[in-house]
Amino acid sequence: MRILIPGRQPRSVTPRDLQRAKIPKRWWDVAVSGVPKDSPQQRAVKQYIENVVDYLRRGVGIVFTGEHGRGKTSAAVVCAKAAIAHGGRVLYVSGGDLKSVMIEKPEFDEYETVPQRIRSVDLLILDDPDRGGDTTWNRQVSETVLRERSGNGRSTIVCSAIPATDIQRFFGHGAVSLMKESMVWVTCVGPDLRDDAGAHLTKEFDAR
Repeated sequence: MRILIPGRQPRSVTPRDLQRAKIPKRWWDVAVSGVPKDSPQQRAVKQYIENVVDYLRRGVGIVFTGEHGRGKTSAAVVCAKAAIAHGGRVLYVSGGDLKSVMIEKPEFDEYETVPQRIRSVDLLILDDPDRGGDTTWNRQVSETVLRERSGNGRSTIVCSAIPATDIQRFFGHGAVSLMKESMVWVTCVGPDLRDDAGAHLTKEFDAR
């Protein structure tokens, strides 16, 4: 049931919620503190989660761009967890899975297929839409999804390593123009968080 009532106390987000949203387990524990401090992406996340009910009602989304390892997906998942806590329906889709999902139309549950869920959820995370082999196909499907969701007032968060200056080349002028109307553009900066994680693992093994 959709709650999305301003002022309503958020509920706890459970592993079952995250599993249903198809969010990969490696991001289940992310929090605002895990997004680079004082970065554009952290400021955007704080703004989004503080106003998540209003943004979901208005269909406001975010485009997180930047190099790999800058916390784009983490930032998106923090926003998604806030949406779930306030009764919003969320779905995560990787660009690498987009083609098979749209062609094979697997069931999401007894009421919807995954493509139907992509169109209906309050917040969709589209992660690395340029992945998946057939770039032309992914671009066309991504554009269709973005157009449908924007037209229906649904919020979408796109995470992409494509530089902001080149993203129009992938999505096309029309889609980018539409995205600018309903999505905030945020360039993610800071250290490569994957390097930090790798350094911690190396220390752990060296200490044994």
